[in-house]
Amino acid sequence: KIDDFEKSVYGCDTLKYIEGFNFDVAFFSAKGFDDTKITDSNEEQIHIRQTVMERAVKSVFMVDSSKKDKHYPYTVAKIEDIIPSPLVSVRSSLLYPKRHLVGIE
Repeated sequence: KIDDFEKSVYGCDTLKYIEGFNFDVAFFSAKGFDDTKITDSNEEQIHIRQTVMERAVKSVFMVDSSKKDKHYPYTVAKIEDIIPSPLVSVRSSLLYPKRHLVGIE
């Protein structure tokens, strides 16, 4: 499937395709986040992100303050699974060695 608005592909074929790759760094965005989770509105795209995150040495979520406290139906990741960078003003979280949260104020 192709998402013309976000210029991305997703779906079963895409998921099968990326399962054959390993990634050094994966950069992600999402439509919303709060103190507990990062969320988005497209479940199939979230499966792609989660698969890439599992196959990446490091995953970096990039967010800006306009997405703070926006809630969508599907969880991309829990904040407790994210290592905050010094640029972010979200609450302290538990360390997880593969994921980072980068934000722009």
